[in-house]
Amino acid sequence: MRKFTSLLVILIFMSIISQAQTSSKGYSRYLKNEYDKAYDYFRDALMDNEHDVIANYGMGLLYSNNTFSKYDNFKAFEYIQKAKEDVIKLNDKDLADLNKIVPDVKSVILKENEAVDNKLAEQITKTPT
Repeated sequence: MRKFTSLLVILIFMSIISQAQTSSKGYSRYLKNEYDKAYDYFRDALMDNEHDVIANYGMGLLYSNNTFSKYDNFKAFEYIQKAKEDVIKLNDKDLADLNKIVPDVKSVILKENEAVDNKLAEQITKTPT
């Protein structure tokens, strides 16, 4: 039983590391303007954990980028909101870990949330009724 418990702990730890690496790879691809690859990494990370802050933030960045093939301010808003909701719940250690991927991640997400909100409001006010 003890071996089983140890194995289970190791598998859970490896899964958490894998999720973080997937998000990190996605963010790295985003920074290199490899949007389709970034999308795949973020999507995979969110399939494993829908509360992955970096993956939600990354999807928000992608969808708010008008050069991305799936550009959609409404989806950008949804993902950035999710990232915002989850980042404010993080403890200091988890926040410090995310800051290694995206420096000052909490402030960056809050600013991006405002920017996406403004883009969406502008889009809605320009849409004919």
